[in-house]
Amino acid sequence: MKFIKLFSAGQDFIILSDSSDIDSLNTEDIIMLCDRQKGIGAQGILSFYQKNAKTSQIRGFLQNGEVMQDFSTASVCAAFALFSEKRLTHQEFSAENHAFFTVSESFSEESGTIYCDMGKADFNLKYPAEERKTQLGNRILTLTAAQLHTLHTLHFSECKDKLNISYLGEKVSVNSLFQKKADLILAEEREDSIDIDYYGKAFTTPALSSFGFTALCACKTGRAEYDKEIKITHKSNEAYAVCKKDGNIMMRCEVREVFRGEI
Repeated sequence: MKFIKLFSAGQDFIILSDSSDIDSLNTEDIIMLCDRQKGIGAQGILSFYQKNAKTSQIRGFLQNGEVMQDFSTASVCAAFALFSEKRLTHQEFSAENHAFFTVSESFSEESGTIYCDMGKADFNLKYPAEERKTQLGNRILTLTAAQLHTLHTLHFSECKDKLNISYLGEKVSVNSLFQKKADLILAEEREDSIDIDYYGKAFTTPALSSFGFTALCACKTGRAEYDKEIKITHKSNEAYAVCKKDGNIMMRCEVREVFRGEI
């Protein structure tokens, strides 16, 4: 049984590569697989039945074994995106090339059926050489971790029309930022500020765009807002973020980590 575990927006789900595998799992199996101490660890298990080139039916179970009814979470949407980007009729995932997606605005949901037009993946994955094998009940779990290459995110705070970036409360020069080779600028909108995680780090820098940085917005809630591209421009020594909808600055992004494995 091959699977991918997708982490997104603080949520994680196990995605089965073969839709028939979910029928072979009983409630005890599901609970064990989702157990964070004994199993893989996840909020639920998902599987997809592809009806045609544009439509797939989602089936899912929560970590307690109950049938999933709500398909609106960001991770579920991301999982569907992972599945449907190439319209994979043979039910094989391509996590190597599709870890972080930008979900288009044409999104609707009816009774667990999601219609979604996908853009291209933004990053490739690289896998470490080591694999981890674990006894899972009477099965052997082989898990290979996949991480986005040189994934860097930044902490932002919005101040009027300026975008201020701090690094653990200290300012960092443009060169220092560039040396970190940050590949991605991710933002999460707050009531009065915009926060972006960078593994506990962040940066202050002017002229982000001079190094070609672009922040990509991703759907955070899975329903209300969809991706918009944030162009980082600069003027004098200040960095500006331009991404507006109805006059309001919208900056929403998320990190998605992918793990693949086989039981």
